Amino acid sequence: MESRENPHDNTEPHLSWETPEYKEYAKTTDWFWGIGIVSFSIAFLAVISGNVLFGIFIILGTALLFVYAIKKPQVLRVVISERGIEINDALFPYKSLESFVVTDNENSPALLLKRSESLRHHIVLPLADGVHPKTVREHLKHHLPEAELREPFSHTVTEYIGF
Repeated sequence: MESRENPHDNTEPHLSWETPEYKEYAKTTDWFWGIGIVSFSIAFLAVISGNVLFGIFIILGTALLFVYAIKKPQVLRVVISERGIEINDALFPYKSLESFVVTDNENSPALLLKRSESLRHHIVLPLADGVHPKTVREHLKHHLPEAELREPFSHTVTEYIGF
């Protein structure tokens, strides 16, 4: 469970970096038109088939997708210390984490953490340009077991559609 202890204590961080919470992709007006046309077509078919509630759900979902699409990614400050992994002001003690893996993908290396008690089991943290995956692995292997983890399906889908 995440703890909101005072992050400004005397504990020296082992490693820290700042990174956007996700890679920002430029979305053209064609992207918005494409998503809008497909969504409104599905909503129209839902209404014609008598499922008005589903049609409304599609329209609201599309509106939320558009709002999220124009939102700029938040900058995350990640600190790995003896106490745990801190993301902005939220501390995740090592005892609340099951395992980790550092992906060495050249395009988007990331730290994947598996939480032990949460509905959101995985945390995906992109590595900053100056942070080497091997360095992160060396810092974490003393506190957590390294396991084979994959990016959550939802994360893969959002990257595919340009989020």
